[in-house]
Amino acid sequence: MENEVKTKKRKSIFKRWWFWVIIVIAFFVVISFSGNETEDLTQTNTDTHSAQNSQISNVDAADNIEAITYAQVAIKEFYPNAKFSYYFDEDYHVVEQHPRYKIEGQCFPTENSLPEKFCVIFEFTNDDQTEYILEYVKVGDKTLIDN
Repeated sequence: MENEVKTKKRKSIFKRWWFWVIIVIAFFVVISFSGNETEDLTQTNTDTHSAQNSQISNVDAADNIEAITYAQVAIKEFYPNAKFSYYFDEDYHVVEQHPRYKIEGQCFPTENSLPEKFCVIFEFTNDDQTEYILEYVKVGDKTLIDN
């Protein structure tokens, strides 16, 4: 007998089972990420459309410093030592539906308290926006005015 040298042929990577498992897993990961982006875009478009239809505009809080100041004054009627943030764009959310405003944010109602969320809704009663009626004031879990 002749000495036959057995040479082991290497299989192509495409013929290995683990290669195809990795490809299938990668495919599902890519599909799952692309599906979430589509849902987020659809939700954003729906929210934008709803806001346009109801003629309510979410505006930069920095553009509504006066409205935020009215909200702070309303809260200070109940909590004279309340402290508020000076970062208007980050800490306040203003929804404007002329002549009505809704301001949301956080404040420290008393000196040693933890920050609490607040919501103030008011409506201007004159054209030069100097007089208003408080419709709703809530700090934390306490509803202070609800007209």
